[in-house]
Amino acid sequence: SIINNTNASQWQFIGNPYPSFVSVEKFLNHNETNLMGDSNNGLFIYDEIRAMWQPLTKVNNSFIAPGQAFFIKSGNQGGSIEINKDMLVHNSNDIFGNAPTGILNPEVRLRFDSNSVLRYARIFYIDEGTDNHDENIESIFFKPFKHGHHEIFTKSILDNSLLSIQAFNTNKLNEELVIPVGINLPENNSTIITLNTSSENPLDDEFKRKWNVIFEDRLNNVFTNLSSGNSYTINTTNSSLNGDENRFYVHVSSEIVTLSNSYSSFKDSIVISKSNNIVKISGIDQTKVDVEILNLNGKNIFQTTTHNNTFELNKFITSGIYILKLKIDNKIFSKKILIN
Repeated sequence: SIINNTNASQWQFIGNPYPSFVSVEKFLNHNETNLMGDSNNGLFIYDEIRAMWQPLTKVNNSFIAPGQAFFIKSGNQGGSIEINKDMLVHNSNDIFGNAPTGILNPEVRLRFDSNSVLRYARIFYIDEGTDNHDENIESIFFKPFKHGHHEIFTKSILDNSLLSIQAFNTNKLNEELVIPVGINLPENNSTIITLNTSSENPLDDEFKRKWNVIFEDRLNNVFTNLSSGNSYTINTTNSSLNGDENRFYVHVSSEIVTLSNSYSSFKDSIVISKSNNIVKISGIDQTKVDVEILNLNGKNIFQTTTHNNTFELNKFITSGIYILKLKIDNKIFSKKILIN
């Protein structure tokens, strides 16, 4: 039973009493009226390998192991949480679940590593996802008792609420999403932001091959393409981060090309690369190319014509995401680019 107590934390610590696995989806569906967060219901199990609390919702396709304890957040209204035989399922995993298994949905998992304190912010794409809060799919943010001042989470693009798991419909894979990210980090600390490793979830590598995940620090005007294996280091000198600075964002898109030393596919057979401030266009026969760079508001900030398939970027162009237009033989090719 849940005690009706508005002064309590509302976090309940319960466990699976059965010698069989319990479906997370069935548990959440059955108990959703007594769980806090309305559509952002979720439960949290302790991951001994990574020393962190893992959020579980129906999007993980996960199970509660026999005897496994977990946290849930209850409402103020009181009531009861039930685990019954209808929720039992067969699973061949270890007796105690250390991490979610059987993940089937495309996922972006931002990895926060501060001197081996690991945290994750997770973004899923799922067929049932909507533009509203998604019942039993998204998860509210859980601040643990230990190392609670070291955290990463996303903020809902709907109402800025804090989420451990945020979900979108799979059709959003064809759009660019810009998602606010919150960081909690004490003064005089540092953390490294990367994407998850393939050893933790092989599907992450497939995602990185098809989509660009770009981490933005608006205070320092730095964009880092995490999909390329890059990392971004955040340092807190003489001040802490409390997650409310509106400083960090993650861009997810299949349409953004990074200008770098390596060749990047632009359109059709056209590839582009950048060395220092010189951009080279390859894969075309014509030597005359009209070049135009626009900001995301459509304003022209750079224009030139090249006769040798190379051009020098204006030194006043700052780091950011832009639209590059190439006019080749009366045909216009355009795509978003990341300039660092």
